[in-house]
Amino acid sequence: LYAKVRTLEQYNACKEMGIKYILSEEEDLKGLDIIYMNPRNAMVSPGMSEDGLISSVYKNVFNAYSVHFMHKMGVETVGLSVELSKVEIENLINNYKTMFKKDPNLMMMVYGHYEVMLMKHCLINKFYGYQRLNCKECLNNQYYLKDKLDYLFPLVRGHKCNLKLLNSMKLHLIKYLNDIKEMGVNNLLLDFTIEDEKEVKFIIDNYIASLEGRIFIRDIDNATYGHYKEEIE
Repeated sequence: LYAKVRTLEQYNACKEMGIKYILSEEEDLKGLDIIYMNPRNAMVSPGMSEDGLISSVYKNVFNAYSVHFMHKMGVETVGLSVELSKVEIENLINNYKTMFKKDPNLMMMVYGHYEVMLMKHCLINKFYGYQRLNCKECLNNQYYLKDKLDYLFPLVRGHKCNLKLLNSMKLHLIKYLNDIKEMGVNNLLLDFTIEDEKEVKFIIDNYIASLEGRIFIRDIDNATYGHYKEEIE
């Protein structure tokens, strides 16, 4: 079980809950016991763990050929695209086994507000009329974009003040963990972005309980299955 964090509070919560592999793109956390996912590497955004390189789930890995390419480039654990459905993941794994005569080593995001857009121009900075970047307004308060249906899309800081627009709903696949592992995905990712310490601990506790076959709380507010149950047409 992997966790990705943005804040020191989230990191401390993960450590307290016994998470061994903690990923982060935040340079402020580089001195801690994390796997640093370098956002400047445009190809794989790799993070180096004791088990080798790990690639981001946002690198458009959609098929067996792209998984094989990543492995050839030295990536030990390949992050699957968050846009893949269950059927597409099954096909990817089966095709990989047929073509390359071995099992792929994959990671899949199963919880979190996944990224839907990366914006070069910071809306928050422009709103306040600042003339320079790095105003740090996004670090002091949580901002959102609201659509016409009143859904709130969180805004968080990316590398060099690029702004990330997150999905309004949280991906939450706790009901399908057994299916995912039976397909051949052995590495599961919890992506924490705007969660506080209490939320982080609650989610980790439930996912660990589910993986261990214990009682857990299945449902949370504002959750979605993403594309897992229905592929993109």
